[in-house]
Amino acid sequence: MRRSSPQKLPTDIEQGSSSAKKRINPVRNLDPEECIDPEESNNNRPTIATAYYSSPFSSSPQSNSTNQSPLQKFVTQLLPTILKDTLLGVSLGVLFLLTLFFLDYKNFISTGSTKAFQTAGVQLLSDPEVITTIESSLDVKLVPLDSYTAMTAEIKSNRELLTSKDSGATDLFTKYSTQLSQVQSEIDSLKEEHDAISKQITTKYGLEMDKWCGECKGGWGRCDARVEYLRSTYGNNVILSKVDIMKEGLCVKN
Repeated sequence: MRRSSPQKLPTDIEQGSSSAKKRINPVRNLDPEECIDPEESNNNRPTIATAYYSSPFSSSPQSNSTNQSPLQKFVTQLLPTILKDTLLGVSLGVLFLLTLFFLDYKNFISTGSTKAFQTAGVQLLSDPEVITTIESSLDVKLVPLDSYTAMTAEIKSNRELLTSKDSGATDLFTKYSTQLSQVQSEIDSLKEEHDAISKQITTKYGLEMDKWCGECKGGWGRCDARVEYLRSTYGNNVILSKVDIMKEGLCVKN
């Protein structure tokens, strides 16, 4: 560090009169600490404190969130906000559609879009393939309300006939027993025919029909439901439908 030496007054001034000393102010001796290089003094000069600005992606130790990576910030800060806004938007949209359908149902308003939705829903639920898929997936049988009412009424009447003791009920019970015997004999004859056809299939295709698994599920649902769908929709033979499915390695008991 370069320091300036103290300036010394001329001899004539030091030894002069007091009036001369009053006219000329002597230069004071500088403190060595004050003799600092101007460049260094500029570096050591105190600066005005500035406000600290924290960038969203800065790594300042003054905040816990600044130590996180951008991916962590997205997961912890932005992602919950996006999910909340998405769920809120979907909920409001569904609520708006339900309100619109309700107003159209009550004939307060009339819009073509609601009618189109209703028509599409009825057509979808009327499709036999869709009904078969639903039945095979839920293991239920969907029947129209009129058919269900008729079946329940017949079951109720039959139970009443079985519990009653009058002659009319006895005759009706005898009639039903005779019909049951006839149906049972038809079933036995059909079973014999089925066994004969099964033997022919085993001889021709090498398939054992006894290994048919009707409760197994393929890409379409239950195997029995698939065969019934092919029969009711396209009029396919039940045995041949089973053979075609088993030839593909499906619906076969292990």
